Amino acid sequence: MKKGQFYLFTSLLLIILVVGIIPKSVQIYKSQNVFDELIDNFNEEIGQVINNALYNQENMTEMLDKFSTRFINYARQRDANFGYVLIMRNNNETIIINTLKEQITIDAGTIINISQGDYTVVDSDAVVVYVDDVAYNYNLEDAVDVMVLFKSSKGEDIYIKEVKN
Repeated sequence: MKKGQFYLFTSLLLIILVVGIIPKSVQIYKSQNVFDELIDNFNEEIGQVINNALYNQENMTEMLDKFSTRFINYARQRDANFGYVLIMRNNNETIIINTLKEQITIDAGTIINISQGDYTVVDSDAVVVYVDDVAYNYNLEDAVDVMVLFKSSKGEDIYIKEVKN
């Protein structure tokens, strides 16, 4: 093989390596379904928060509010439209936290509007949450019962998922 052919062969090999292998190793892969990943992350962490609050006899509402603030800040770095409504029955009170980007309406015997980042505590174990004019009915029966309504959007697509923890 002549010197010129050797250089041509070597340069082609280097180009193939650069184009084919190196970009794949430095490329950041984004999940096809960040929405489901965030829900899984939330479900893993919320149990620990609730258990710690119960075990340490801390104020459940304050612990959930702090957790919601931290979690939504993390989640919005991955999905700017992600949010959720947390409904938790703790003994004789129901805690409702709204992290959605819009105001929601709650019917717990009386009508309550909750803005983004706010929460309320009601006495009722039957709660209706209105999001985008759709009613979601929750009957919380256990001493500690958690329901979460997750929502996100991409373009015109809206993703909503209800999860019982």
